[in-house]
Formats: sequence, structure tokens, C-alpha cells
Amino acid sequence: MRLSRLIPIILLVIVPLAIVGAQAKRVPRNKQAGQTQVARQRLAAAFKAADTDGDGKLSLTEFTAAAWKKADVNKDGVVSPADRQARRNGKQAPPPKGKAKAFGGKYDTNGDGKLDTAEFAAMQADIFKKLDRSGDGFLSPREFAAGIVKREQRRAAEAFKKMDKNGDGKISRDEWTGKPAMFDKLDRNKDGFIEKAEMPGAPARERLAVRLKAMDKDGDGRVSRAEWTGRPAMFDKLDTNHDGYIDKSDRPNPKP
Repeated sequence: MRLSRLIPIILLVIVPLAIVGAQAKRVPRNKQAGQTQVARQRLAAAFKAADTDGDGKLSLTEFTAAAWKKADVNKDGVVSPADRQARRNGKQAPPPKGKAKAFGGKYDTNGDGKLDTAEFAAMQADIFKKLDRSGDGFLSPREFAAGIVKREQRRAAEAFKKMDKNGDGKISRDEWTGKPAMFDKLDRNKDGFIEKAEMPGAPARERLAVRLKAMDKDGDGRVSRAEWTGRPAMFDKLDTNHDGYIDKSDRPNPKP
């Protein structure tokens, strides 16, 4: 999947789960609140649809059934590359050529390039186990949402690597295959490249460092209150030694 298609998905699920921190170009508070509310509503709707018995948690059976419903796009009783193609191009799309045997990995036990219900269930059981952080045999709404975030982060990382043709750890405008406006939006420090730290889903500390660098207009390695473009309360929170600047001398704050 192309990185430009993944970005809206990542933003959708990450915003309600983590504090984004300081922003080089601040989003209006009412717009931010609206985006967060929509994200929460969509996640809640997805969880509710999967929770068929309405007990507020997902069993492995419910989780697998919901995943199968989404994965078997063309309703042919197996999950294959044809379903991915159908999801992108319409349900009548022909099966894609090449590399079909690689589909499904170790779960494709008969090596036919597709997953039947039993093979798919085995894959979902392993995924479910990883998401069930509490180990109680169920997924809470938070565990479910965190799973979506991790999945999209992984996909974005894979797409980033594919787009980074010269392997220098950043994407130039020439390498970028998405919309120009999205490149400009992600290139927060305006250096003509998109680095991993500028991507949605990057660790909060790394994203914050990029945004602070963009705010540091005089290039002295610190951000003064005058340079700060976020909320005053957030400046006070990040300026842990209260010297009127945000810099390396401020001790790490786990929740920026």
C-alpha cells in the first residue's frame, strides 16, 4: 500500500491515543477536537461491530470473524492477493500476477498462495495473543485500538522503506510518490526531506524534536516562549527546569 494512502489512516487512529505534542504549525483547537472526535467514533463503531455479544470486549472468535469479513473481499471463501486487489480496484478485479506463493507466509500451510478459514484462524490467533496485553483472553477497546495503530505503523514503515530509493533514511521530493501537498505537510522542518521522525506514528519524542527544531527560528538550539507556537500550558510542561526555554537541559517528560 502506498504511503500516501496510509497517512490518513495512521492519523485517524493515533490522534485519540497519544498527545501529539508541540506543533510547528498549529492546528486550530476546534479542528483538532473535531478530528479526534471522528477518530474515536470510528474506532468505537469498528469495535462495536466486532463485539457481536455486546459484552464490551472481543473474544478470539469475534476478532477472527470480524477480520475474516474484512479480508475476504470477493467472498470466495479464501483470503488471497485477489482480495487485496479487489479492495483497491473493485470487487470484479482479476487476481494479480506473480508472487502469489509468498502470500500468507508460514500460515499458508498447503502452499497454494491463499489462506483458507483454518489457516486464517491460526494467523488471527497469533495476532490476538500479541494484542491481548492483559492476558485475560479478551481484547478491551484500548487493546483493540492499539493493535490498529501498530499495524498501520508497520505498514507505513514498510512503505517508507520502499519509497526511500537510495536508502539514506529520508524521502526527497523526487522520491515521494504521493501528493505534493502531503509532502509539504509532513516536511515540518522544511528541509526538503521527510524523515522517519516526521512521519505519523514515529515515537512522540522524535516527532517533538522535529517540531522544536522547526520552531527554533534563531537556530540557537533551544525554543524560547516567543518562538513557541503551541499552547502556553504545553510550553510550561516541557520546560521542566523553568528557565524560559525548551532545550536539552530539560529532563525527559514521558508525556509531552
